[in-house]
Amino acid sequence: MHSNSNNFIGYAGLKSNVNTLNAEFFSNIKGINLCNYEGRFPQRVPRLGFFEELEIFDNATHKGLFELKNLIKSKLNTNERISLVQRNCIHSLLRLGDFETIQSLDINNMSYDNDFLKLEILLVKITNNLTINLSNQEDFAEKDFLKFSSQTLRANIPILKKIEYLNRVVVTLCRYSKYDAYKNEVHQLVEYIIKNLTQFNTKDKYDLFVLSIIYRGVAMAYKSPIVDTPKFLGLSLQYALEANDDNEDSFFNILTRENLYTLYLTLYKYHLNESNDKDAFFYYEKMNELDPNDSTHHTEAGMYFVNKDLPKQAKPFFLKAIKSGPPAMAMNHYFLGLCYQNSSQYNKFIYNMKRSMEYDPLAITPVWELLIYYKASKDTYNYHYYKEFILNNKNLMEQLEDEELTMLIKG
Repeated sequence: MHSNSNNFIGYAGLKSNVNTLNAEFFSNIKGINLCNYEGRFPQRVPRLGFFEELEIFDNATHKGLFELKNLIKSKLNTNERISLVQRNCIHSLLRLGDFETIQSLDINNMSYDNDFLKLEILLVKITNNLTINLSNQEDFAEKDFLKFSSQTLRANIPILKKIEYLNRVVVTLCRYSKYDAYKNEVHQLVEYIIKNLTQFNTKDKYDLFVLSIIYRGVAMAYKSPIVDTPKFLGLSLQYALEANDDNEDSFFNILTRENLYTLYLTLYKYHLNESNDKDAFFYYEKMNELDPNDSTHHTEAGMYFVNKDLPKQAKPFFLKAIKSGPPAMAMNHYFLGLCYQNSSQYNKFIYNMKRSMEYDPLAITPVWELLIYYKASKDTYNYHYYKEFILNNKNLMEQLEDEELTMLIKG
């Protein structure tokens, strides 16, 4: 299968007309004056493992990424006062998946030019820790975000910045099902945000862009009595479209398109949750038009059909996702393998399970599928191979249920 390696060369600081939107931003990073850039960065933080997948998918781009990271780190000196250039370097490293560098920052012993920078670096730090914890299947410290919200409310920074930061807290708590545990705190934050939205200038494209992000964020607190989710998502879409300018060749244009893609994904999931499949797939098509090189919407559509137990319909979406590349290569190969198994295409089933193992060597599911397949087909040699493969791997063994482990030892 031909794969689109050029989708990611932006992460190496190189130009391509087929970059994903997030990679497109970084294809221009060398042209940003890191001393003066005050704009935002792409919103989607890569999960742990994304760039490891990229290394397998496209090693040349991964090497270029390493060079770009080093270029940015050479400009990062946390012994100096933290200014815009340091802030921009830290943001860039988070978006480029350098979680180790961000984690090592001793932010409490840094000096900052102003409160805005201090809060922004703190937000990057706790977001970075959240990404690491979730990737390691550990609970994140939601109280860090609540503490951050208190600091934000007390800080001597513009109210529009406060709203942006508080919105990030609301999104984080709601995305990870913490609303019920902290509903009073979330409600107070949402109330503060909504009350102050009139501060934004709806004739300014940047303010419209931020408003779109905020309405999408507070819509996630759908359990709050003052949140009208359909209305807020509608306003988010309205402002996103008004802020977007396809004729403008700028970093801001990349950011507005990135916001639109994320919003379309939100609307896709919202309509599926409302059992409105027709509207959901309208937004799938919108994602495909806006960022055809991103695999995310293909994976989402594939999983929709998997959950409907329709493997034949799921298969083409997983094929598109795999051709597009990371993220979720291991998952896409795994479910594509199950689709092939369902249609008795066993050679393709085996191939995709092995590819899934290559992309995520710590996942038990593809190994277990192969083990069960070879046991059922009475292939003693391959059955014992994968049995020993699991028994000799502590990480895989720990993922087995008791009955599975018993079966493996006795089988």
